[in-house]
Amino acid sequence: IVSLRDAYLAKAAADPNNDPVAAEAIRDHFDRVNSILRRLEKERADAEPKQLEALLHFAEHAYRRPLTKAERADLLAYYQSLRTKGQLSHEDATRDSLVGVLMAPDFLYRLDLSSDLSAQRAIPRPLQRQPLSGYALANRLSYFLWSSMPDSELLRHAALGDLNRPQVLLAQTRRMLKDPRVRGPAE
Repeated sequence: IVSLRDAYLAKAAADPNNDPVAAEAIRDHFDRVNSILRRLEKERADAEPKQLEALLHFAEHAYRRPLTKAERADLLAYYQSLRTKGQLSHEDATRDSLVGVLMAPDFLYRLDLSSDLSAQRAIPRPLQRQPLSGYALANRLSYFLWSSMPDSELLRHAALGDLNRPQVLLAQTRRMLKDPRVRGPAE
Protein backbone atom coordinates (compact mmCIF):
# COMPACT_ATOMS: atom_id res chain seq x y z
CA ILE A 1 0.00 0.00 0.00
CA VAL A 2 2.81 2.38 0.88
CA SER A 3 4.63 1.74 -2.42
CA LEU A 4 1.40 2.25 -4.36
CA ARG A 5 0.74 5.47 -2.47
CA ASP A 6 4.25 6.70 -3.25
CA ALA A 7 3.84 5.85 -6.95
CA TYR A 8 0.58 7.82 -7.14
CA LEU A 9 2.11 10.73 -5.24
CA ALA A 10 5.07 10.75 -7.65
CA LYS A 11 2.71 10.85 -10.65
CA ALA A 12 0.67 13.62 -9.06
CA ALA A 13 3.81 15.64 -8.27
CA ALA A 14 5.14 15.17 -11.83
CA ASP A 15 2.09 16.85 -13.36
CA PRO A 16 2.33 20.63 -12.80
CA ASN A 17 -1.37 21.05 -13.57
CA ASN A 18 -2.47 19.01 -10.53
CA ASP A 19 -4.08 20.80 -7.66
CA PRO A 20 -2.05 20.50 -4.42
CA VAL A 21 -5.17 19.03 -2.83
CA ALA A 22 -4.68 15.95 -5.04
CA ALA A 23 -1.61 14.86 -3.09
CA GLU A 24 -3.48 15.20 0.19
CA ALA A 25 -6.44 13.23 -1.24
CA ILE A 26 -4.08 10.48 -2.40
CA ARG A 27 -2.45 10.31 1.05
CA ASP A 28 -5.86 10.25 2.76
CA HIS A 29 -7.18 7.51 0.48
CA PHE A 30 -4.18 5.22 0.92
CA ASP A 31 -4.05 5.87 4.67
CA ARG A 32 -7.68 4.76 4.95
CA VAL A 33 -7.07 1.68 2.78
CA ASN A 34 -3.98 0.82 4.84
CA SER A 35 -5.93 1.26 8.08
CA ILE A 36 -8.72 -1.02 6.83
CA LEU A 37 -6.26 -3.69 5.72
CA ARG A 38 -4.39 -3.63 9.05
CA ARG A 39 -7.70 -3.91 10.93
CA LEU A 40 -8.75 -6.86 8.75
CA GLU A 41 -5.40 -8.57 9.35
CA LYS A 42 -5.87 -8.16 13.11
CA GLU A 43 -9.47 -9.45 12.98
CA ARG A 44 -8.30 -12.41 10.94
CA ALA A 45 -5.56 -13.25 13.44
CA ASP A 46 -7.99 -12.80 16.35
CA ALA A 47 -10.46 -15.19 14.67
CA GLU A 48 -8.00 -18.09 14.41
CA PRO A 49 -8.52 -19.41 17.98
CA LYS A 50 -12.29 -19.24 17.49
CA GLN A 51 -11.97 -21.14 14.23
CA LEU A 52 -9.82 -23.81 15.91
CA GLU A 53 -12.52 -24.19 18.57
CA ALA A 54 -15.05 -24.56 15.74
CA LEU A 55 -12.81 -27.26 14.22
CA LEU A 56 -12.91 -29.17 17.51
CA HIS A 57 -16.69 -28.74 17.71
CA PHE A 58 -16.99 -30.02 14.14
CA ALA A 59 -14.92 -33.09 15.05
CA GLU A 60 -17.22 -33.77 18.03
CA HIS A 61 -20.23 -33.49 15.75
CA ALA A 62 -18.62 -35.71 13.12
CA TYR A 63 -17.63 -38.35 15.69
CA ARG A 64 -21.09 -38.13 17.29
CA ARG A 65 -19.60 -37.84 20.78
CA PRO A 66 -17.29 -35.60 22.81
CA LEU A 67 -13.61 -35.71 21.94
CA THR A 68 -11.20 -37.19 24.42
CA LYS A 69 -8.43 -34.95 25.73
CA ALA A 70 -5.96 -36.91 23.62
CA GLU A 71 -8.07 -36.47 20.47
CA ARG A 72 -8.34 -32.72 21.07
CA ALA A 73 -4.60 -32.46 21.62
CA ASP A 74 -3.83 -34.60 18.56
CA LEU A 75 -6.09 -32.56 16.28
CA LEU A 76 -4.58 -29.27 17.46
CA ALA A 77 -1.05 -30.71 17.22
CA TYR A 78 -1.75 -31.84 13.66
CA TYR A 79 -2.98 -28.34 12.79
CA GLN A 80 0.12 -26.77 14.38
CA SER A 81 2.45 -29.15 12.54
CA LEU A 82 0.80 -28.19 9.26
CA ARG A 83 1.37 -24.53 10.10
CA THR A 84 4.98 -24.88 11.23
CA LYS A 85 6.52 -27.85 9.45
CA GLY A 86 4.26 -27.76 6.41
CA GLN A 87 4.35 -23.94 6.32
CA LEU A 88 0.67 -23.83 5.39
CA SER A 89 -1.60 -20.86 5.87
CA HIS A 90 -4.27 -20.96 8.53
CA GLU A 91 -6.93 -21.68 5.90
CA ASP A 92 -4.98 -24.52 4.31
CA ALA A 93 -4.05 -26.07 7.67
CA THR A 94 -7.68 -25.87 8.79
CA ARG A 95 -8.83 -27.43 5.52
CA ASP A 96 -6.34 -30.30 5.87
CA SER A 97 -7.38 -30.81 9.48
CA LEU A 98 -11.02 -31.02 8.39
CA VAL A 99 -10.04 -33.61 5.80
CA GLY A 100 -8.31 -35.56 8.57
CA VAL A 101 -11.51 -35.55 10.63
CA LEU A 102 -13.56 -36.70 7.65
CA MET A 103 -11.11 -39.53 6.95
CA ALA A 104 -10.96 -40.71 10.56
CA PRO A 105 -12.50 -44.10 11.41
CA ASP A 106 -14.51 -42.35 14.14
CA PHE A 107 -16.35 -40.45 11.42
CA LEU A 108 -16.54 -43.19 8.81
CA TYR A 109 -17.63 -45.99 11.16
CA ARG A 110 -19.90 -46.14 14.14
CA LEU A 111 -17.63 -47.31 16.93
CA ASP A 112 -19.01 -48.19 20.34
CA LEU A 113 -16.74 -46.85 23.01
CA SER A 114 -16.84 -47.96 26.61
CA SER A 115 -18.58 -45.55 28.97
CA ASP A 116 -15.14 -44.22 29.88
CA LEU A 117 -14.27 -42.23 26.75
CA SER A 118 -10.64 -42.00 27.73
CA ALA A 119 -10.28 -45.78 27.85
CA GLN A 120 -8.32 -47.44 25.10
CA ARG A 121 -10.40 -49.15 22.46
CA ALA A 122 -10.13 -52.89 22.67
CA ILE A 123 -11.89 -55.68 20.89
CA PRO A 124 -14.11 -57.28 23.52
CA ARG A 125 -13.66 -60.95 24.14
CA PRO A 126 -16.56 -63.17 23.06
CA LEU A 127 -19.33 -63.43 25.67
CA GLN A 128 -17.94 -60.44 27.59
CA ARG A 129 -20.76 -57.93 27.92
CA GLN A 130 -20.55 -54.29 28.85
CA PRO A 131 -23.29 -51.70 29.04
CA LEU A 132 -23.27 -49.25 26.17
CA SER A 133 -22.19 -45.69 26.85
CA GLY A 134 -24.83 -43.04 26.40
CA TYR A 135 -23.23 -41.96 23.12
CA ALA A 136 -23.08 -45.51 21.78
CA LEU A 137 -26.73 -46.01 22.70
CA ALA A 138 -27.70 -42.69 21.07
CA ASN A 139 -25.86 -43.67 17.90
CA ARG A 140 -27.40 -47.12 17.72
CA LEU A 141 -30.90 -45.79 18.36
CA SER A 142 -30.66 -42.99 15.80
CA TYR A 143 -29.11 -45.13 13.09
CA PHE A 144 -31.68 -47.87 13.73
CA LEU A 145 -34.70 -45.54 13.58
CA TRP A 146 -33.51 -42.74 11.31
CA SER A 147 -30.49 -44.14 9.45
CA SER A 148 -28.81 -40.92 10.48
CA MET A 149 -26.73 -39.43 13.25
CA PRO A 150 -28.26 -38.50 16.61
CA ASP A 151 -29.90 -35.11 16.91
CA SER A 152 -28.96 -32.55 19.55
CA GLU A 153 -31.62 -33.68 22.02
CA LEU A 154 -30.46 -37.29 21.91
CA LEU A 155 -26.84 -36.20 22.30
CA ARG A 156 -27.83 -33.98 25.21
CA HIS A 157 -29.32 -36.99 27.00
CA ALA A 158 -26.20 -38.99 26.22
CA ALA A 159 -24.08 -36.22 27.76
CA LEU A 160 -26.29 -36.11 30.85
CA GLY A 161 -25.90 -39.86 31.20
CA ASP A 162 -29.61 -40.48 31.59
CA LEU A 163 -30.23 -42.19 28.25
CA ASN A 164 -29.67 -45.59 29.89
CA ARG A 165 -32.64 -44.97 32.19
CA PRO A 166 -35.63 -46.93 30.80
CA GLN A 167 -38.14 -44.07 31.03
CA VAL A 168 -35.80 -41.63 29.24
CA LEU A 169 -34.93 -44.20 26.57
CA LEU A 170 -38.61 -44.95 26.00
CA ALA A 171 -39.50 -41.23 25.82
CA GLN A 172 -36.71 -40.58 23.32
CA THR A 173 -37.71 -43.59 21.22
CA ARG A 174 -41.31 -42.38 21.09
CA ARG A 175 -40.18 -38.87 20.18
CA MET A 176 -38.00 -40.24 17.41
CA LEU A 177 -40.80 -42.45 16.06
CA LYS A 178 -42.99 -39.33 15.66
CA ASP A 179 -40.28 -37.60 13.63
CA PRO A 180 -40.68 -37.73 9.80
CA ARG A 181 -37.10 -39.07 9.50
CA VAL A 182 -38.37 -42.46 10.69
CA ARG A 183 -39.94 -43.00 7.26
CA GLY A 184 -36.57 -42.63 5.48
CA PRO A 185 -35.30 -46.19 5.98
CA ALA A 186 -38.64 -47.68 4.92
CA GLU A 187 -38.86 -45.60 1.78
